Amino acid sequence: PSDDPLGSVLSFFHSMTALRVTEAEYALLTATALLCSDRTALHAAGRVESLQEGVLEVLSGVCVSQARDACSGPQRFGRLLGRLTELRTLRHNHLLLLRQQP
Repeated sequence: PSDDPLGSVLSFFHSMTALRVTEAEYALLTATALLCSDRTALHAAGRVESLQEGVLEVLSGVCVSQARDACSGPQRFGRLLGRLTELRTLRHNHLLLLRQQP
């Protein structure tokens, strides 16, 4: 994990602020992060994956419909997916830190 977990979290939130993420985008991104089909002991991985795909479709549509300029739509969706990767990394690092606690 990162040597500075708080710094990683702050960096994530600064990147979200820089993107000027809307409430709808944030909610959909959060839902996507929660609908993770690769969790251990998950019995309905296919259903979870299907739900996640639906949320991602809605997020893509929101990005296109809220396009503020010519380069917002698909590029914005890609940038938000990058934040999703970063969010999952933060979660993973947090779990590693918890396991190190006595």
